[in-house]
Amino acid sequence: MTETSDATTTTSLHIVRHAAAAVDPSRYADHRLMGLSADGVRHARHAARNLHRLTDLDRIVSSPLPRALETARPLGDVFGIDVEVDDRLSERTFPDLYGWLYDDVTRNHGADVTQRLLSNSDQLDGWGARPLDECQTRVVDLVKELAQGTTRNVVLVTHGGPHGWLLAHLLHLGVPDGPRLFHFRHVGYTYVALDPTARLQVIHAVNQPLVDSP
Repeated sequence: MTETSDATTTTSLHIVRHAAAAVDPSRYADHRLMGLSADGVRHARHAARNLHRLTDLDRIVSSPLPRALETARPLGDVFGIDVEVDDRLSERTFPDLYGWLYDDVTRNHGADVTQRLLSNSDQLDGWGARPLDECQTRVVDLVKELAQGTTRNVVLVTHGGPHGWLLAHLLHLGVPDGPRLFHFRHVGYTYVALDPTARLQVIHAVNQPLVDSP
């Protein structure tokens, strides 16, 4: 039987977008392989030290994608906690386009598709991507599990998409069906308090920098 929290307990939820990734600007990356850049590695370490100054943590849960895991591991080192991996924190990507040159995307599918891949892929469907509402639901389900359990301070290391979908849900904005409502900086930090049903109680910070120049 899973232990659950009582009605007066709140969960402190910290959400961190990954640090800057090493990308080839000429092509759509294979997200399964894309790790942090040299600056990203440095910023991830700096962010971990800064978060340690701000709070205690009971759990660290990360997206399985390399750029998120490489951001989460310094947190694990600083807090002395194992990093847990949960697929529900993954970014929504387009596997059928992994490795494509953007010039080829434009030539085969149009400039609008290229522009959305680069700026607002929530407005794209197809090419192996999961439905947007499904992706939002999986993140919300994870947070509900955390709020109903015994963990009181948890950090999620994830991506701009899941970070924004979760915040949209907590603010009762529904499933985004237009331009992204939130644009999170690398190692941008959001901190909220939730009741045991995962309802929002307090917003302490949204998209605050954990490093001086991410």
